[in-house]
Amino acid sequence: MKKFIVVAVFAMASFGASAGELCNAIGEVGQAAAEARDAGVPKQIALAVSVSSKASAEANEINKTTVEAAYQMTNKTPKEMFVIARDVCISTFGNK
Repeated sequence: MKKFIVVAVFAMASFGASAGELCNAIGEVGQAAAEARDAGVPKQIALAVSVSSKASAEANEINKTTVEAAYQMTNKTPKEMFVIARDVCISTFGNK
């Protein structure tokens, strides 16, 4: 659980970074969410820690959507969720 919180905070802090760094951070949120899911952390708790008052509304929405996806894709491993979240980000924002 602590790792998930740290990753979520890191991802939100990275929103000023390049698109490639941003997408890697979003991938890490997806991986951490899948790890939390597999550890039995309730989705509502994962969603709660994925948002921050210091992040923009857009950043919080991306994190929440990533957590939702990880909890819906129960057949995906944390590493697969990293790739999925990162690739969706890259297809949306590019990789520059």
